[in-house]
Amino acid sequence: MSRFHLDRLLTTMISNGATDMLLLPGLPPQIRVNAVLRGLQTKSLTAADIGQLVESVAPEPKRKELAEHGQTVFSYAHGDAERVWLKAARHLGGESVVLRLYGSAVPSLEELGLPRIIRALCSRPRGLLLVVGSSGSGKATALGCMVNHVNDNFPFRIITIQKPIKFAPASKKSMVMHWEVGTHVHDYVSGIRNVGGEDANVVLVGDLGDDEVTRAALELAAVACLVLASMRVRGVADAVNRLRNACLSPDALRWRAMLADTLIAVVHRELCRGAGGSVVSVHEFMVVTPAIADLIRQDQLDRMDVAIATGRKYGMQLLDEQLWDLYIQGVIEAGVAIDHSRQPGRMRDRVEAHRRGRKPRKANGSDDSDDGPGDAPFPAQPQPSPPAPADEATPDAE
Repeated sequence: MSRFHLDRLLTTMISNGATDMLLLPGLPPQIRVNAVLRGLQTKSLTAADIGQLVESVAPEPKRKELAEHGQTVFSYAHGDAERVWLKAARHLGGESVVLRLYGSAVPSLEELGLPRIIRALCSRPRGLLLVVGSSGSGKATALGCMVNHVNDNFPFRIITIQKPIKFAPASKKSMVMHWEVGTHVHDYVSGIRNVGGEDANVVLVGDLGDDEVTRAALELAAVACLVLASMRVRGVADAVNRLRNACLSPDALRWRAMLADTLIAVVHRELCRGAGGSVVSVHEFMVVTPAIADLIRQDQLDRMDVAIATGRKYGMQLLDEQLWDLYIQGVIEAGVAIDHSRQPGRMRDRVEAHRRGRKPRKANGSDDSDDGPGDAPFPAQPQPSPPAPADEATPDAE
């Protein structure tokens, strides 16, 4: 299978609105549309077809990596509008390939449904803003939205460190530079440390995959610039716990104080199937208020969900509360709300109580008549930064 045939497959992906394509010997190409996998009406692929496809697009170092380690991941440009993320892996029947398209037309923060306060947080001079979720939940898209917002509105210097590069926006109001791990920098840690002499305002770190990378990103965010990063965990509380665990050391108190002072916000994203067959994005969101910073500093992370539940006036919300709202509105079905819930047993009880006409309990234990925003303290004031555009909401306005 040549590069020409691969381009035809990618064109088919685009015309069908597919996010992913899977190639496996003995089957026709499979595309994922609205989170559902279906086969194309074409001939089945052979192991030789897939091997030739990989050979036609993989650079020599990636072909060597596949031969020596059994798998490789890279990306490349497809036309002027998209980047293709490709993972090739060897298995019993030959080689398999997963393709994912990342378009240049990244949705806006509003279109993605992120809280409006994110716009103001993206202008902070320092700090860590984290996007978390499982693989394929749209973490990279959310980070791309934030980078585009900064690029469109501020005269900043932006550096992205990705493995591989998924989004590569050109410079607009900001100066943007892209580093690929394994090509331009040896690994994430060396890339983060190389930022020191680059006078960057914003750094995107594609994945906080281990403790060393996490600590390096936290140190950079504490003293140098705003760091936007992703992490593969499910839920805000789990993300903060992972950050805390990365800071366990003989100097844990200092690291925990740094985390409390540096973490700005955490966004957890999930994609679920809507009642009409479409894909619906749901979020859990926490902005670090003085009260939440104290919970981190005192290592009382078991109280994090309660703090989020009482911070609604700052845009905070628990995942289960948005799932419940979408179920009540008819956007998602009960089974989807239960499957994606962080507390499926409690969500099932709420659904059953609702169907019986009883007042269900909320995720934080109160009933649904208690809709007040609570008495969450106001988020800490940001340090001075360049003024936002005229239509931009500031943290004070939130």
